[in-house]
Amino acid sequence: MTTQVKKIKVFEIEQITPGARHVWLRTEFGRIRKEAGQVDTKKYDFSEMDGTDKFVLVEKELLNWGKWLNKCTVGGLGFPSQSTLVTALQGSRSTTTPSLPTDENAERTERAVKRVETQRKASSDVLRKHYTRDLDTKAAIIAKEMQLPLRTYNYYLNLGRKKVEFFLKNA
Repeated sequence: MTTQVKKIKVFEIEQITPGARHVWLRTEFGRIRKEAGQVDTKKYDFSEMDGTDKFVLVEKELLNWGKWLNKCTVGGLGFPSQSTLVTALQGSRSTTTPSLPTDENAERTERAVKRVETQRKASSDVLRKHYTRDLDTKAAIIAKEMQLPLRTYNYYLNLGRKKVEFFLKNA
């Protein structure tokens, strides 16, 4: 007599960063942590997932957002690149509206980061510092500049990533 094993329905596979050693499966019973590459397809039913939600890689979106912010004036804060007097003499109507490069995905991520800022400003600040830094600058140096222990810095960074991921999925 053979027993038939019911497959667990998987709605989404989350992998926070591309180089992560584990993934999270969002199933009918909650989230399950599995080692990357060790998901046994015989135990799970992936039929509930549509093609767009199979992997949620928020890191890619945040890296694109960081590049976009670096192209903007003063890290995307919106300060004009010239003095108020020069702008007034040129006849410009607004001194606070810089010309930002257009990128729909980056702007969507910016809105998500601003929502994170309303809930936890520290996470938003760490996200902005982390993704606009030079690639040679290590996280420990940025944490020291922000006067945060590295462990706290990483906590705020991961919390911010998860909140941005949530807001991007539900936008």
